[in-house]
Amino acid sequence: MRYYISLSAGGMSYEAISENISAITSALEQRGDEAVSSFTRATPEAVAGQALTDEDFARLMEVEFRDIDTCQALIALVQNRHVGRGQRMEVPYGIAKGLPTIGARHEAGNTLWRPFVCSELVYRTAPELGQLILAMPSPFRSPE
Repeated sequence: MRYYISLSAGGMSYEAISENISAITSALEQRGDEAVSSFTRATPEAVAGQALTDEDFARLMEVEFRDIDTCQALIALVQNRHVGRGQRMEVPYGIAKGLPTIGARHEAGNTLWRPFVCSELVYRTAPELGQLILAMPSPFRSPE
């Protein structure tokens, strides 16, 4: 199964975000699944809060929507109280497309997506997040 990881990372360091994305990606690969995320195209400077113009943001969202169209499920990763404009577009788009959506949020994270997700994972550390992904119920596993 191919998962799109929608992340909200305002105020977090590139290293912290990278650690969480790596934990998810590694756990999905161990399950035989694949991860797709805009973070793989991000630079530390962009993550640090370099603002996008409206035109750049629109182009980015076109790419993200195409990526979501290639996936069978979505993980909404909320790492703190901030839910950015990209995630506010990606998650509803995935839900509207009928993708099962898993909410993965840090214990101090925003609960915005709680009413809309099939399952919610609450974590404290990146290794714990990886373990929760590994233990997700079978509807989110690739067919054997």
